[in-house]
Amino acid sequence: MSKIGKIRVMHFLNTKIQLSPVPSSILKEDDKSTELTNEYPVYVLVTFRRQTTQMKSVIERNYKTIEEAISKEREMIRIETKMIESLINEHCEILSYAGWEYTLKGFNTLCKRFHQILFDAFKDAFLWAEFVRSIYKCNNEYSKLLETRNPEIPIITYYKAAIKLMDDKTAFSQLERRFIIVEQIEKLIKNRTDLKNLKIIEWVFGNAKEEFRINALNAGLEADRIEVLINSIDTGVNIII
Repeated sequence: MSKIGKIRVMHFLNTKIQLSPVPSSILKEDDKSTELTNEYPVYVLVTFRRQTTQMKSVIERNYKTIEEAISKEREMIRIETKMIESLINEHCEILSYAGWEYTLKGFNTLCKRFHQILFDAFKDAFLWAEFVRSIYKCNNEYSKLLETRNPEIPIITYYKAAIKLMDDKTAFSQLERRFIIVEQIEKLIKNRTDLKNLKIIEWVFGNAKEEFRINALNAGLEADRIEVLINSIDTGVNIII
């Protein structure tokens, strides 16, 4: 890939956003007192070819100082910087082939796609959207019952219900493999809050894919099956982004 120019990415605290002060314990002589201090959201300033844009960082926690944020969020800052540089490089190269100039307009919206919770967005893109379309095609008295998912109900239950209750079973039987894949992924991450809360950015630009692979190996899955699950997640992510 040819050089396209310098991309500058700077994380900072947006002190213009007014947030409610939070209690902070401080020591005063022999006494421990509490005072209110301000915390601010982390933002990102992106500069490329004399264009500048800023956006809310994927980092959700607020901080008192940028030094504290950098110290505690070093890995996420690295991942977010990598994402920004990769997206600009990729889109700039594609547009250059067509002779078009790259602009940062709309870049914030593009980045927000990567802020989504990975497995929630994956299930919608990989399975649920197609499942709901199949329900609409059948459109019988059970359609409303099945189209809205309760996260407390195992996803495979919806497949079994559709097979029993819907008239055209062909469309749903074609989705059986996807239901089984999603069910297996749900079981793998059920007791792993860290995996359940992963964001797409961590899957694409961080180490989340390897963490998932290790977790699946520890759960006793065969390597070939793990690759099927990972490839399926990649398929869902590609639909989203």
